[in-house]
Amino acid sequence: MIRRIVLTGGGTAGSVTPLLALADQLRRVDSQVELLFIGTTDGPERLLVESAGIRFRALAAGKLRRYWSWRNLLDLGNIW
Repeated sequence: MIRRIVLTGGGTAGSVTPLLALADQLRRVDSQVELLFIGTTDGPERLLVESAGIRFRALAAGKLRRYWSWRNLLDLGNIW
């Protein structure tokens, strides 16, 4: 049986590097595991994930800022 696992994170490398370590361990335990990483369209994670040999899919994501910004209104479309 092939295991399929989805990893997700992004925006910063701080959330991605632990997931890459987890992916490495998963591959050691099961060499047939299929990994897919879902990240942001413009974050640094694409380069890190693809260099580790993991399939990558981008997903548009908005950011909810805890302060007033016009960009909060624009990002509502991405969050939706």
